[in-house]
Amino acid sequence: MIIRNAEPLDFSYLPRTLPFRDNEIQKINETVIQPLKNGTCSNLMIYGDSGTGKTATIKYLIRAEKDVEIIYENALSYGSLKSLLIDVLQKMGKIISNKGVSYQQIFRNIKSLSETKKRRIILVIDEASNVMKGDYEGIYNLFRAHELYSAYISSIFVSIENPAIFINDKDRRTLGIFSSLLFPRYRREELLRIIT
Repeated sequence: MIIRNAEPLDFSYLPRTLPFRDNEIQKINETVIQPLKNGTCSNLMIYGDSGTGKTATIKYLIRAEKDVEIIYENALSYGSLKSLLIDVLQKMGKIISNKGVSYQQIFRNIKSLSETKKRRIILVIDEASNVMKGDYEGIYNLFRAHELYSAYISSIFVSIENPAIFINDKDRRTLGIFSSLLFPRYRREELLRIIT
């Protein structure tokens, strides 16, 4: 076998165009990106089987979107949402200690940095079920960050299973409104065209 271009075989490869995900890109734009540009924060849960293009779609949007700051985090590296948010602050240029920090301090810092940069923030949390299972307080503060701390931050949770299954009915009411988006499996003919 002769491989002319090995780049597409790398797991981190991102094509210039993302075939067969136009509907999902449009829904993410309509649900999260455009509302945030207009001053409305929202939360979206993306889910679907492995290999359906969830992470690739997010990384495609990160590359394409210039008007808002999209910060990507993988929750597998963190034991709690709080430690993940501290890393977000570090990526934004603010170093704070993990010990004794409150969500109020975290989101006030995010608000301040966002205002300094004059850019609203979308936080993407991949492998989100890792933090959804055990950090209700963190999810509550993130989903309601604008209401509680006047921080313009929207979130996109990405998972194989629907992250909403980790939220009981009572907690779902207190978290407020969030949307879900299922990424369907590629059809056989779509996979053949992608490979070609």
